[in-house]
Parts: sequence; structure tokens; C-alpha cells
Amino acid sequence: MAEIADIIEEMPSDEAADVIGELDRHQAAEVRAAMEEEERSAVAELLQYEPETAGGLMGKEFTTCTEDQRAGDAVAALREVDEDDLEETHFVFVVDGRGRLTGRLPLIRLLLTAPETVVRDVMEAEPLYVGVELDQEEVANVFKMHDLIALPVVDEEMRLVGRITADDVMDVMEEEATEDMALLAGVSKDEFGEQSSFRVAR
Repeated sequence: MAEIADIIEEMPSDEAADVIGELDRHQAAEVRAAMEEEERSAVAELLQYEPETAGGLMGKEFTTCTEDQRAGDAVAALREVDEDDLEETHFVFVVDGRGRLTGRLPLIRLLLTAPETVVRDVMEAEPLYVGVELDQEEVANVFKMHDLIALPVVDEEMRLVGRITADDVMDVMEEEATEDMALLAGVSKDEFGEQSSFRVAR
């Protein structure tokens, strides 16, 4: 199981949780036991949410800074982030001292801001967000309505717990479209994917 755990640890946290969620209880326990503590903790948190909710869609790869940090310190923190995680980092999310979402800072703005500037003075306040329990179709609607790249996810106390990317939502939109087409054809989603076009039409 160590080899499987190594592979899963290299995946984005949301995909890792999906894979482990498909295993039977015994296999899942063995794989999680073989994972590093940080990755195991992230997967355990994601698995507590229903798959078709914002919590089930979100990943744990996001970067934060606090309102009273200086821009230079926030940039220095970014240099410590794993390069793979930075590939989909478009915003640094801003939190208060209790971890509650208060703003966001586009990466390009952060990099162009004078190092001594306080984050609160340049962040975008009151950013769009979704709650962990929101249905995935509603999450997709928020993305489409506002043409978003990434969206923070908060718990019931407004604490930042994850982020959803446009790539995650594309998967949801494809799934929902398949379900809609299956309903129009009068078959289940599984039957629609398995049967020939002629059989579905009949």
C-alpha cells in the first residue's frame, strides 16, 4: 500500500479524496495509514463532506495571508509554497486572525505592490465565496454567472477551508449535462453511457 499512498500523495487533494473514497473501507484505511500526516489530514477533512457539495469539490491547495501582513512578507511566504500548487494559484486569499475570509489579492497585484504596503490596503474586500454544503450545481452556476477562475469555500463560521477551480466545475457541468441528456432520453445516466445511440433512442 505504500506505493499506492505515494501515488495518491502526488495528486491534488480533491482528486486524492475521490480515489480513496472509491476504495473499500479496509483498503482506504491502509492507504491513509501509509500517507504522510499532512496529506492524510487534508484527505480526511475532504472525505467528511458529501461528494456533490462544494466541500466535496474543493481542494486544500490554496495560499493565504492575513490582513495586517505586509505585501513583502506575503510574497516571501509564496516562495515557500510547492511549485505544483502555485500553478493554479491566481489569488492569495486574505483572512483575519481567526481564519475567517475577509478578502482576496490577485497574484499579479501582490507582486507589483510595494513590499511595505499592508495587505488590507490593497486587497479586494468581500470576495465571492460559497459554503461547504452548497450543491455542486449551484457552485457551477456561480462560476458561470461571474466568469470565475477560482472560488474560496468557507464553513458556517466563515473560516476559509478550501478552494474550487474552474477545472473542478467543468467536470460538474459535464456530469450535469450527461444527466440532463439521460433524462431527455428516458434512461438513467449509467444506461446512457453504456448503451448505443440506437438503443437509447429506442
